[in-house]
Amino acid sequence: MLSKIILIILSGVISLSNVATPLKIVENLKPQISAKSALIYDINSQTISYSKNAYQKLPIASLTKLMTIYIAIQEHDMQELVELTQEHKSVGGSSANLQANDSYYMQDLIHAMLLSSANEAAAAVAEHNSGSRKQFIKKMNLYAKNLGLKNTKFANPMGFDDIDNYSTAYDLAKFTKKLMQNDYIVDIAKKHTYKITSLKKKRSLLINTNKELENKLNLSGLKTGTTPDAGQCFIGISDGPKSVMTIVLNSKNRFLDTNSLLEYNSNKNFYDHSRSQ
Repeated sequence: MLSKIILIILSGVISLSNVATPLKIVENLKPQISAKSALIYDINSQTISYSKNAYQKLPIASLTKLMTIYIAIQEHDMQELVELTQEHKSVGGSSANLQANDSYYMQDLIHAMLLSSANEAAAAVAEHNSGSRKQFIKKMNLYAKNLGLKNTKFANPMGFDDIDNYSTAYDLAKFTKKLMQNDYIVDIAKKHTYKITSLKKKRSLLINTNKELENKLNLSGLKTGTTPDAGQCFIGISDGPKSVMTIVLNSKNRFLDTNSLLEYNSNKNFYDHSRSQ
């Protein structure tokens, strides 16, 4: 009888140790990422669950276009026609191969910026809005100030490397929260492809640069960016019941880093839930 009691007690100790050890490991686990700056924002609880150099000013590449898109949506009808000139086409960098000396609906240029990161679309929208790129940049910075983005500055509407074009993971999280209030932007970001037709009937197929749309972690949106100075950048939004926003700046592999952040957050939530039981 005594031996049976001892055996039962030992079995319980072994069972508890098998549960407790993994939980302790999870608690101490930190995401292994190459990004200089990163952040996880829990949308449901409205808290930052992880950050790395969240206030460090860094170049943000085509994440810049989110402000160009935001201004366009705030100030224009989506059915407005926007002229796209050869000058816009010649800005270089990422392109949706839009037709020069033609016109596109504003909604199609927004799709081109958000899905294909089209620089020619950003250049055309900026000039259409303010008459010149210089005046549009002033407006971008005024919007940033009014939105409380204290460590953000814009030098062009496309996101080209410039000492005066930068932001922080914290500011970008704050701005993304604002963008997420607009279902139109969120719905565009979820699209894998989108077809547009110019006024002269030139057809273009836009392909989303966000490869995370196809992964198993239910991540959609929002925007990618890459330049020599900025490295790889990405803002992601999850669609699951535990919605989160992830931001990585100056990464060597933005999607690998994003997956690491999501897995860390999932493990952390599991540990927090288990500890509360």
